[in-house]
Amino acid sequence: MALTSIFAGASRDSSDLSSRSKKQVDGDLFESLCRTLASALERATDSASSLAVALAHIRRWKTFLSGRSQHLSAEEVRGLFAELTFLLELIERQPSTTAAVDAWLGPKKSHQDFIFGNTAVEIKSLSGTERSTVRISSEDQLESLNDELFLRIYRLSSLPDAAGAQSLNAIVAAVQARLADAEAVEAFDRKLVAHGYAPLPDYDQPRFVVSDVHSYRVVPAFPRLIRSQLPTGINRVTYDILLETIAPYECDNGGVFGGD
Repeated sequence: MALTSIFAGASRDSSDLSSRSKKQVDGDLFESLCRTLASALERATDSASSLAVALAHIRRWKTFLSGRSQHLSAEEVRGLFAELTFLLELIERQPSTTAAVDAWLGPKKSHQDFIFGNTAVEIKSLSGTERSTVRISSEDQLESLNDELFLRIYRLSSLPDAAGAQSLNAIVAAVQARLADAEAVEAFDRKLVAHGYAPLPDYDQPRFVVSDVHSYRVVPAFPRLIRSQLPTGINRVTYDILLETIAPYECDNGGVFGGD
């Protein structure tokens, strides 16, 4: 199939989608995805590979354009960036990239962001200027039926000119580049949409550097409010934990993955 036919087919599919895009943000999204497709097609070596690339991108267009429903706040951008930072670490340690993506439960509003094996991990992010407290948003976040529960905190500094600084769009692309099969890519894209993300140009900034990472083992003595111990009638609890008070529970970052 000629390359022009591929673009014609892509245009027909995308026209139905773009006809529903009446806001500027939809136009930005469509333009971004078109640029991504054009860049990917430059690396295609023949008509067959061009067709495969085009069809894969069209499927992604449909996922993002049909599912995007919000613009992420600055706090939500940091939170998603931190979760994807951990996902990249998990990809290195799981037997398959599909298993790593399956372990990411944050977009499904699970009590913890990741569950793999018999381990649950709750991910938090702090900006470089925030005080040394972390917000726990429910009485379920630090209670788990799994044998191991960890709290992992990433401090993110907005340093656009620093070596290694990444935007949210960049870290999404970094995860996608590490996924080994189409099933993992499609599952990852669906979870991004569930998180409220779409690859908008707005997410090219800010660019973060992970300036600090701390992991804590959540054991019975860990300071927390949990559903099983709340007085009758108390519900929907949100509270802050002073990081200095949980220093005794800090563990090696590798301990989250079963290390020492």
